[in-house]
Amino acid sequence: MDIFREPRTVNWCEFADFETFLGATDPVYRPVLVVGPLSDCVTDRLELDFPDLFTRCQPVILEKSVSDPAFIDCKKKGSYYEYTAVAAIREICEKVI
Repeated sequence: MDIFREPRTVNWCEFADFETFLGATDPVYRPVLVVGPLSDCVTDRLELDFPDLFTRCQPVILEKSVSDPAFIDCKKKGSYYEYTAVAAIREICEKVI
């Protein structure tokens, strides 16, 4: 077995998962949920740079931690918790359409 083989060009048609999609003419908007320790900074920057594409969900504020499938994300802010609700994301998506 030779370690130093000739470089081979990749023929993308060999891969079954790769398909060229040319049919879409209208953009499709999908929700982007930014979570993690830098989510506030990243969301602020996205809203500043692309105000027509990104907006912030209004958080649900509670004084205690809850485990509910209606909430996607939870952040502890001082003495209270901020939750991102599925309904808030759905509401934003319906406004765009």
